[in-house]
Amino acid sequence: MTVDPLDSYVYVANQGDATVSEFTINSSNGVLTGALTAVSGSPFAAGMGARSVTADPSGQYVYVANATSNTLSGYNFNDNNLGSLAALSGSPYTTGSGPNSVAVDPLDKFVYVANEGSNKISAYALGASGALTALSDSPVAAGNGPSAVAVDPTGRFVYVANSSSGTVSVFAITGSTGALSAVSGSPYAGGSLPSAIAISD
Repeated sequence: MTVDPLDSYVYVANQGDATVSEFTINSSNGVLTGALTAVSGSPFAAGMGARSVTADPSGQYVYVANATSNTLSGYNFNDNNLGSLAALSGSPYTTGSGPNSVAVDPLDKFVYVANEGSNKISAYALGASGALTALSDSPVAAGNGPSAVAVDPTGRFVYVANSSSGTVSVFAITGSTGALSAVSGSPYAGGSLPSAIAISD
């Protein structure tokens, strides 16, 4: 699950029924109460095995990695329907095998997906409308069983937890294209079965 950057909505990927749920974070007199209210139309259709969900930094777009159908669902807000989600043009997008995690870079230019089944990272350019286009050199090899992906707050590096090989892969982002290149020394040894990754601000 994830909270959008504007602290207005909570999104939950529902693996069992191939949907994504959207909730409004309730407020009283401008103060968040933490209570949730389902948005009209929620849950929304995703792909089979909806495993991971994230919102882009602008809070306009939501992406869901569908591990069983090997796709990435993309949505924007339907302003005519109180913020409910509407599928982006071209969605769902093809990924590698077993997409398990999705991340958007902080500059809102690129989207990265960890494909646990194919041991690769898929990379996409994020268009003005939120629609995605696969990068020409995508996908790139990671370690075995990449289970989680994160982008650092500067938008310069991508980090991947490789569950099966017990390592962390690190890639530099080419700013103009979003292409990934392995950092010297990568992958780095981790613990046993790393399954999540986060980066401090």
